[in-house]
Order: sequence, then structure tokens, then C-alpha cells
Amino acid sequence: MKSAIRHKWTKNDDIVVLYLYRFKDLGFPFTRDKVAEKLGMSVASLNMRIGNFKAITGEGGLTHPAKQSNEIYKKFNGMPKTELRSLVLEILNE
Repeated sequence: MKSAIRHKWTKNDDIVVLYLYRFKDLGFPFTRDKVAEKLGMSVASLNMRIGNFKAITGEGGLTHPAKQSNEIYKKFNGMPKTELRSLVLEILNE
């Protein structure tokens, strides 16, 4: 049986996921599949991380969101959409 390689989440990954959580992917130039591919993870993993942000804001069923997700949320949640989008596109195009 093959063991799956776990993705090690970076701060940049969480910034991208925060954007997807806040603004969905409406008008975003990449599908979730493409975002997951660019970040080196499965779509299921990406969606689970979105669940972290839902938990932080009291919307989700997860009970223990990642500490790093909390830090990214506190630092970037108030950033305007256009500014956060520019940062996310920069991350995804690296």
C-alpha cells in the first residue's frame, strides 16, 4: 500500500486559500484544480484548508484550525480584495 505524501503548508499557501475562502473563485483566473496543482496538493486538501478558515470564523465544522491559518487570517483578512488578489496571483505565478 502506497503512503500518501503529506503537503507541508506554507504561509503563501494559506494566503491563497484565505483569498479563495473570502472571495470564492468568482472571476479568478485559475480553477481550484489548477490552484491545487500549482501549490502541489490535492483539491481535497485545498478544500479542507478552506474549512480551517470557516472554523476560524465560526462557519465550519472543524474544531481545531491550524495555528498558521489563524495567523494568516489575523494578518491578511482585512486586506482589500484587489490587493490580496495581486498578492495571490504573484504567489501562484512564482
